[in-house]
Amino acid sequence: MQLHGIVARLLLAQTFCSFAYAESNLSVYEINPWVDGTITGVAALGAALPLIFEDELIKKSEFLRREDVNRFDRSNIQFHSKQAGLASHLVVATALIAPVYFDAKDVGLNATYVEDMVVYTQVLAVNSTINNIARFSVQRARPDAYRKVQPASEAQDFESFLSGHTASIFAGLTTMSWTVTWRYGPRAWPWLVTAGAGITQGALRSLSGRHFYSDVLLGIGSGTLVGTVIPWLHHRNKKEVSWLLYPSVKEDEATLVWMKRF
Repeated sequence: MQLHGIVARLLLAQTFCSFAYAESNLSVYEINPWVDGTITGVAALGAALPLIFEDELIKKSEFLRREDVNRFDRSNIQFHSKQAGLASHLVVATALIAPVYFDAKDVGLNATYVEDMVVYTQVLAVNSTINNIARFSVQRARPDAYRKVQPASEAQDFESFLSGHTASIFAGLTTMSWTVTWRYGPRAWPWLVTAGAGITQGALRSLSGRHFYSDVLLGIGSGTLVGTVIPWLHHRNKKEVSWLLYPSVKEDEATLVWMKRF
């Protein structure tokens, strides 16, 4: 009986250690609760408060003329699809909720998942704050504002720069793409999903008349930057990676070799 008890305890300990190792092996981010909590909290305020007080922050009444828009963006004024606008809201909601679900399915509800979500939430909060700074500083008229009875005077008519929906998708999905890359090595599909969802969102925002082409392009750049820098700052091994892609040249052939360290 004692031998059976010892064996059972050893098996239980081995199982626990295996799970602990698996969880720690999947962890790619290092979190500081005080620092990250403060940054995320402040960024969340920066994301929410300007929207609450937008009527006080934007007080404009302008006669908007198509001729005043640069040639690159001017044709965007013709678009005003309500269906595209509705679709864009559904796309951004799906794109930002999906990583929360699939990451839980991938790593489980554990410390690694919490780390991922802290970084993910911080990225979205900081991204929204940056969008608000740009939006309320520039106060650029939206494309569909040029089609309204002039002068345009509603606060939301002057929130075109930059495309927050597009930036949010690129920020969130770029974060999760880096998470998958650092956890499992290079994968094409996360980046294809990021590009596909983000570009689709940008097209919908332009077709709905809510953003100019240049607003969308800047949203792509801003979101990608935020979705790269913040995860990198939290990455456990900034100087070391578990995979390596390098060229191998022989007399009669040249190949790319992918090596993963276990």
